Amino acid sequence: MVQGNSTVWAGEFSMTPTVSTGVEYSDNVEEKKNGKDDFIMSVTPGGEVKYEASRLEFSAKGGLEIREYAKGVKKSENLGNLDASMKLEALENFMFLEVSDVYTQVYSDSTRGDLEEGENDSSGVTDQNRFVVSPYIETDLLKRTRVKSGYRYERYDYSSDKSTDKLIHTVFGDVDHELTDRWSLDTRLSYARHEPDNDASALDVYKLLVGTTYEYAEDSEVYFRVGPAYRVKENGGSSSDPSWEAGVVHALDKGMSLALTTKRDLEEDPESASPRDSIVHSVRFSQVLERADWYARVSYGTYESDSSVSDTNRWSPGIGGSYQLTERLKLTGGVSSSFADADSYTARYFGNAGLRYQFSETFAGRFQYRYKLVDTTGSDEDYQVNRFGVYLDASF
Repeated sequence: MVQGNSTVWAGEFSMTPTVSTGVEYSDNVEEKKNGKDDFIMSVTPGGEVKYEASRLEFSAKGGLEIREYAKGVKKSENLGNLDASMKLEALENFMFLEVSDVYTQVYSDSTRGDLEEGENDSSGVTDQNRFVVSPYIETDLLKRTRVKSGYRYERYDYSSDKSTDKLIHTVFGDVDHELTDRWSLDTRLSYARHEPDNDASALDVYKLLVGTTYEYAEDSEVYFRVGPAYRVKENGGSSSDPSWEAGVVHALDKGMSLALTTKRDLEEDPESASPRDSIVHSVRFSQVLERADWYARVSYGTYESDSSVSDTNRWSPGIGGSYQLTERLKLTGGVSSSFADADSYTARYFGNAGLRYQFSETFAGRFQYRYKLVDTTGSDEDYQVNRFGVYLDASF
C-alpha cells in the first residue's frame, strides 16, 4: 500500500492477484440435441488494481479463463474479461476526463438480455470490447443548477465475424435544477452518430429528455424523463419516436425493496449495423436479512427487428438468493427463464445451485451445479445440459 497527501496526485494504491482452478463435468458440452459429454479443466488467473487520489481515480478488475476439454469434444478456449475505468479531474470542480474499457462476453442476439452466468453456448455468444473516452465539463451554473456538457467517443469491437464493429460519436448536454432538497428537474440533450465498420449506412440520432425526480422517503424515489428521439440514416430515411425512462424505487421494512421501471431507448446490437429500438418494463423485489438475501424479478421487452423478421417480444422471470449456513459456509441458488416469440417461440430455462466454503481469508472452495433447457416450438433440436463443477479460489 502506498499513501501520501503532499500533492493532489498522491493517493492510495492496492493490488490483489487472484487465481481460480477447477474441474467441471458436462453431459452435453456441445449444447445441442444428443450432444457429447466431456470434462472441462480450467485455470483463471486474474486480479484487481485500485488507485485513488484527490483528483484521480483508477480501477481495473479482470481475468483470463483457460479451458481444456479432456476428450477433445471442443477446442481449447480462452475467455477473458476486463472492467477498467479512470476518472481525472483536470481542472478542479470544472473539467473532467473519463476513460473506460470493458471486455466481456455477450449474446450475439441482444434481445436475450444480459449473459446468463456460466453460459457455455459459444455458438450464440461473442466477445465484446467497449472502449470509451469522454472529456466533459461539470459545474454549478447557479446555486441549485448544475450543468454537464461534453463529448463521448465509444468504440465497439467483436470477435465474431457475424457481428458488426462500430464507432459512436456523441455530444451531450445535461442540466439539473434542484427545486427542493428532495425534488429536482433535469434536461438531457444529445446528438450521436453511429458509424458501422461495414458498408451499411451511418445513423444520426437526436434525442431530448425532460423530466423530474422526487425522493418522497429515505431510499425511495419516483422519476420520469420523456422526449422525442429523431433518427436519420445517411443513405436516406428517417423516423421519429418517443423516448422515455421512468420508475419507482420504494424501500420497505425489514430490508425489503421494490423497484418498477420502464424504458424506451436504442440498444447496441452486435449483429446489426444500427442499434435496436427497445421497450423494456421490469419489476424487482429484493430483501436483505442478517444471514440471507433473495430477489424475485420479471421483465417484458419488445425489440425492433430488421426487415426480415417480426419484432421480438420476450418475458424474463427469475428468482434467486443466498444463505449463510455458517460463518464459513454459504449456499447460493436461483432459477430463471426467458420466453421469446420472434419467428418461432423459444423458451430457455436456467437453474443453478452452489456451496462455497471459506477456508481462510484468502482461500475458498466451491461446488457448482448448473442446468439449462432450450425448447423451440416446431423444432426437434431441443436439448438440455447438466453441469457439475468443483473449484478452488485464492487471492494474494
